[in-house]
Amino acid sequence: MNLRTRLERILTHDFSPWANRHVYWLKSPLGLLIVAAVVALICGLSIASQGFVVFAAIVMVLGVGIIWPRLGLCGVACELSFGERRVHEGEPVPVTVSIVNRWPIPVWGLAIEKRFFVTSDSEAGETAVALAQIGPWSKTDFEWEFTPECRGSYPQSPPVISTAFPFGLWTASRPIRTQGELLVWPRTFELDGLPLPPGRQLCVATASDQRAGTEGETIGARPYRLGDSLRSVHWALTARHDRFIVRERQDSAQSKAVIVVEASPNWHSPPGGQSSLEWSIRIAASAAAVLLEQGALVRLCIGGNQVDARPGNAGLRQVLDLLARFDAASRTSTSPSRHWSEDREAGFAIEITTDLAQRALLPGAQQIVLNTAAFGADEDFVLHELETPRSWIEIDNPRQVPAQVARQWRRHRQEVFRGV
Repeated sequence: MNLRTRLERILTHDFSPWANRHVYWLKSPLGLLIVAAVVALICGLSIASQGFVVFAAIVMVLGVGIIWPRLGLCGVACELSFGERRVHEGEPVPVTVSIVNRWPIPVWGLAIEKRFFVTSDSEAGETAVALAQIGPWSKTDFEWEFTPECRGSYPQSPPVISTAFPFGLWTASRPIRTQGELLVWPRTFELDGLPLPPGRQLCVATASDQRAGTEGETIGARPYRLGDSLRSVHWALTARHDRFIVRERQDSAQSKAVIVVEASPNWHSPPGGQSSLEWSIRIAASAAAVLLEQGALVRLCIGGNQVDARPGNAGLRQVLDLLARFDAASRTSTSPSRHWSEDREAGFAIEITTDLAQRALLPGAQQIVLNTAAFGADEDFVLHELETPRSWIEIDNPRQVPAQVARQWRRHRQEVFRGV
């Protein structure tokens, strides 16, 4: 270590960290002006009367810098609205802010703050939008497009409109009235349909080609049985074989599927838009979408929260709403395996977990496992090694999660068709 490096370390070392909280206020312009005012007053009292002039000037600047922002916001009303109610991650949504100024003078330096347009790396006090000027006795509408990067309910906390004009010494703020909320769904990607086990629940809209019945398309032919309808008789085959032959049709039954997401923060990489938990949620949303499209009843469990969705847009909206509103920090501790054991009619189950999870939530379920080390988890955090059979789908590249899931999903689909 050379002399220059040692000198830099000595000059930048914090020798009294315990005193930082007592002197942080000196870093702001307001604190420096207060110190300057006190020094000017002392000089006026003990040295020369000119110190009182400087003291009065500083106090005047402080007064204007503190009172003006408060007065400016007293005559301002602000309302915020979204052009859409629900969007996916990465989809732009129009935002409109309407500001009414009741003062006969313009208002400058307005900004919208406090966790409104939160991103994966944003902080709570970050300024979202800066507004230049609001004319006197006017109503001004500001419109722009906002592209959310993370799922959730926006705004994530009540936004405020603030101003520090003219000197930036003091920031005054007041809450913004928000019309409704913007619900950002997790991003989904396309998956192929899977051959599902035959269901037991009757449904007129969904027919199964793996069970014989009286609905749907013809899947074969068989000899006539007592009680068969004459409308199902296949007259051409009957004439050929000289006995009654009837058409065998599909049965109206729905398959049931369960999707469980391991949502404990202890078994995931650090939080963020590209964390293993967020990708687990996106995989769950994509799997639920394709299963609902196939006509299956889907039960989704995440962090103790549960929803039973039926095929159609309404069912998919239920699933995406639950995933969008899920907060890992406030999750409940209900075990999803209990719901699975109570539902014996479910013939297909998917568990989305990580390599850090201590146990399987659904024994016997198809596991989609994410490698947390690839998603930024500390390797020292791995407390144990699991001796488990090979996972159904394994994810080890955070930049190619959709491609990896789709490729392995398609391979298993082909294996089912081939009977492997």
